[in-house]
Parts: sequence; structure tokens; C-alpha cells
Amino acid sequence: MAVTKDFKKFLPSEYFKEYYANIDLENHFLLQFLHEVYNTIDCRGKRLLEVGGGPTIYQLISACSSVGEIIFSEYLDTNRDEIRKWINNDPLTSNWDIYIEHVLGLEKIDASKESIEIRKNLLRNKINDIVPCDLFNEDPLFPKSFDEFDVLSVNFCPESITNNKEDFLKAVKNFSSLLKKSGLLVMCLLKNATSYKVGELNFPAYSVNEVFIAETLKNLSFNDITLRSFPAEFNSGYEGLIALTATKF
Repeated sequence: MAVTKDFKKFLPSEYFKEYYANIDLENHFLLQFLHEVYNTIDCRGKRLLEVGGGPTIYQLISACSSVGEIIFSEYLDTNRDEIRKWINNDPLTSNWDIYIEHVLGLEKIDASKESIEIRKNLLRNKINDIVPCDLFNEDPLFPKSFDEFDVLSVNFCPESITNNKEDFLKAVKNFSSLLKKSGLLVMCLLKNATSYKVGELNFPAYSVNEVFIAETLKNLSFNDITLRSFPAEFNSGYEGLIALTATKF
């Protein structure tokens, strides 16, 4: 299929059905990685920025038990609306309960309906603001203004909004400016992607691998870079997933 750069055609419901309708091996890898990060690194009381979070909350289920505050940023109005609907318990939005149940299992917590509701309410209370984000702007959160953040959570964003190197590097540089020195970057990317499918449409992707993203981050004053990889479960336009943590110095 042809690739479209018209992200106004991006449908949150189709994205959910395409990638998150069930917990496949790729999603299990992501949840396990995030569980280990937020249960290993002390983030108590830290301020986390979700960068280009799309219409998803799975990436924050483990984080919300650790960090003190979450600011959720996203480019598309429709995606920000999905997050607001989830926070307001709108029955028409995507249901993430199986993801919360899975994370509770990783934490050795009985995944009862009550426990799931407790975690949902915790996450809802930790998200203090939902704001626009444009990674091609030197000030990505403009017109909002925030102090630099302790933690950046970036999942399938800069490599999924462009198919050229210049824009990718600009996006990574711009979101890196939002992280304070000694701050933690938690990042997941598509590996060697050419595009990704959402419903009947294909959207652009920039091909990255472990060596390239590590060098990119080193050039932006990150160190202590730890990477993991996981092969793609299906033939979906990418070879696998890359998950990493890094510290800004």
C-alpha cells in the first residue's frame, strides 16, 4: 500500500485493533521491559513526560506506581481525546484492562477487579495534564511551559512520524531538550521499519537499528545506554522492537 503522511487520517480505534487488541509476544516484551525499568530504577516522586504517547496508556501502567507526576503529550487532537476519554472512564474508548491485569501479574499482585480498578485510578490521578506536542518544534510543548523533566517516556514516536533522517534527528534532539541532566530516558522503537499499517492505511517510518540509535543518543550527551531487542512476531513492515534506557549527562 502507498504511504500517507496525512496523520489526520490516523484512527485511534484502528491503531488499537492493529497492535493492542491482545497481548502478543511483542507486547509481552514491552510490558516486561517497562516493568523491570520502573521496578529497578528509583523514580519515586519524579516528574515524567510521556512524549508523543498516541492513544495508548499501556506504557504508563508500571510507571505510575513509581513516579510522582505524569504529563501526557501528543500531537494529534484525536489521540489526546482518547486519553481524556479513558481518564473519564468513557465506555466507548479502548479497554486496557488486560494490560493492567498482565502488569499486576508481573508485580505479583492478585489481578482482581478491585486491583485493576485501583491501578486504573492511580494512573488517572498521576496524569496531571494532557498537552499538545510537536517534535519538529524546538520547543515541543509550546505554548505550554514546564521545567525540565526527570523522566522521558518515548514509545514508537520519532521513527513513526517521518521517513527521513533529518526529521528523525530533529525530533530526537528536540525531545531530549526536555530532560534535565542526570534524567532518565525510557524509549521503545520499531527496528528497521519501512512503514506501519493502521487499518487500511500505511504511515511513514524511518529505519533505525541498535547501533544508529545508540550513536544518536551519545551525540546528544546520553550515556549508560542499555538496549534490548525483540524480533517482529508478524510481517508488519518492521523487523522488530528496540527498547532502551539512557541517562543524560
